[in-house]
Amino acid sequence: MFDFVKRFFKSASEENVLGYSISELKAIFRAELQEFPRGECCYPVFESLVGLGLQAFYSDFVMDVAEVGEFQALVDERFTACDEIDVNGLEVWCYLDEIQNSRLVVSVSKREFKVATVWLIANDVLF
Repeated sequence: MFDFVKRFFKSASEENVLGYSISELKAIFRAELQEFPRGECCYPVFESLVGLGLQAFYSDFVMDVAEVGEFQALVDERFTACDEIDVNGLEVWCYLDEIQNSRLVVSVSKREFKVATVWLIANDVLF
């Protein structure tokens, strides 16, 4: 309940990514970022967020709406949901994998052009 109230009164000028402020994301992604695995993955493309002070990577991509269930199953197989927020009608989930010390913030929208748009922040690009 306190998180809801805190987000409701958050300053409009405070920068956020997927509905989380930079300070909230710093609390989620505390572990030292592993070296980016060059050449091991081509798609989706990940960008480092170290420049924002976050030990994480960001990616956004589209997929066929029919593949969303498989993507969600992959996430649910590896991670445990720990938070869910609504950002302008878009659900954003925060997941963790305690064993691998992996964190994931993800949102999937099916509003655009009959495809699903996925936005995610992770500290492990090979999940």
